[in-house]
Amino acid sequence: SIAPVVAVFGCIQFFVSYRLRIYRMLYVTRRPQPRVAAGLGIWSSIFQTINVSAVAMNVGLICFFYYPGNTLPLWKRLALFLIVEHVVLMLQSTVQFLIPESATDVEEIKFYNDHTTSLLRNTTGKTHRDFVKPTPFSHINLATNPENLVTDDDDESA
Repeated sequence: SIAPVVAVFGCIQFFVSYRLRIYRMLYVTRRPQPRVAAGLGIWSSIFQTINVSAVAMNVGLICFFYYPGNTLPLWKRLALFLIVEHVVLMLQSTVQFLIPESATDVEEIKFYNDHTTSLLRNTTGKTHRDFVKPTPFSHINLATNPENLVTDDDDESA
């Protein structure tokens, strides 16, 4: 038979163990707080280096190991390698030049967020009316008889 005191000690041990596991999950093994970064930082130059190296490797594989290139003499393979590599790198630079750093919708959202933040903080002294053009309502006629039409009912009442 089991003594009732052992059950009490078992419940206490279970409660303490449970609370320690809760503490460990909440404070010890939790995910770290995210930190804000301005951009890719050093990774940008690393990715650029990897990109240029990948272009050189792929063009080298095509020129030296695949069918059209492996049948050519060495000096033609080297010339083909240099020409194709430079063409691909110029094409890559052209695409990077043509595509902006950030999309226009992202820029518009950033402007809107900055504008709204400045309005909420009232840092600029400008109001919402300074940025929004008023809608012209001069073309709307709110008269009860805008065309001055005369109906038969109007003639009879007069």
